[in-house]
Amino acid sequence: MRHDHKLAAVAVAIALSAAAGKAEAADKTKIKIAESIRYIGFLPAYVAKEKGFFDKEGLDVDFVTTGSRTLCFQSMIAGEADFCGSDPAGAALARRKGADVKAILPIALRAQNYLMVAGDRPTTGPDLLKGMTVAMAAPPWTGSALFDELIKKEGFSKVDNTSWKPGDSSDPKDVLRARYVGFFTELPQVYAKNANAILVVPPYEAMAQRELGMKVGYSWGANGGPYLFTTLNVTEATIKAKPAMVQAVTNAFQKTFAWAAKNQPEVEAIAEKWFPSIHPDVVKAVVKRMYDENVMPNDVATPKDAYERNINGVLKEIGDTAAGVPFEEVVDTSFAAKAMGQ
Repeated sequence: MRHDHKLAAVAVAIALSAAAGKAEAADKTKIKIAESIRYIGFLPAYVAKEKGFFDKEGLDVDFVTTGSRTLCFQSMIAGEADFCGSDPAGAALARRKGADVKAILPIALRAQNYLMVAGDRPTTGPDLLKGMTVAMAAPPWTGSALFDELIKKEGFSKVDNTSWKPGDSSDPKDVLRARYVGFFTELPQVYAKNANAILVVPPYEAMAQRELGMKVGYSWGANGGPYLFTTLNVTEATIKAKPAMVQAVTNAFQKTFAWAAKNQPEVEAIAEKWFPSIHPDVVKAVVKRMYDENVMPNDVATPKDAYERNINGVLKEIGDTAAGVPFEEVVDTSFAAKAMGQ
């Protein structure tokens, strides 16, 4: 009989524990964060989920992958998601079109664009670009804008929409050519010998290194300084209706950045878990580069100079419709200030 009593007691304890767990989950605020793509550069958000920083703020977070920047913002504006993690140019453009969108914190503070070249190609000066055929997604996008900036700096002038020549050279062998392809289809162009260089975002630069022996010809993260590459965005309607929720999300990211700064190996492990189809060596290389290039913010403050470099620098140079929107109109700094204890 005592044995039966013990079993009954255990059963009651398990039932109570399960009930408590359900009650705790029910008490959490459910939110959805839309993302353009499942992207390793959005790693801080996955770390926040994995390490329980959202949970500690009373949040039950799900991610919704929309497929594009436009759809990410549309899903948020339509109320299908509470937040959108994407390019801040999307927030600036949304405001220009009359949408009440705000960026509240940075996710990536360096441009994660890489020009990958053959292992024997020089990586400095115009010789880097001479005779190059680079496979890249068609403009407009951040990478193509930064690439335009680089080739102008190196003295190349436009011949037509897909080719540039260095200085006064008339040698066809010196012409730089762009081969426009779909996003994330750049690597096959090198395999097929249609290109000898690619312009990509992570993890494709690390894949090119591992699979093709290519090297970084130019890294905008390493050379370009602060650049507001990815932000977490929310509507003003949500800010007014649910300020505590917005603050809780900001607090979670503040804790995430502080923890991640001291725990690179565990961040690598989390990245491997969230991207199981990518070779572990590739994931490690990407995460290492993110730390080496200071891609991940130290806190949730949005530096104005990083915003200006993107929205009123590169985008203005290429005539993007998102250019020229003032920092104060796009960025809400109040939640970050509270999260940082200011």
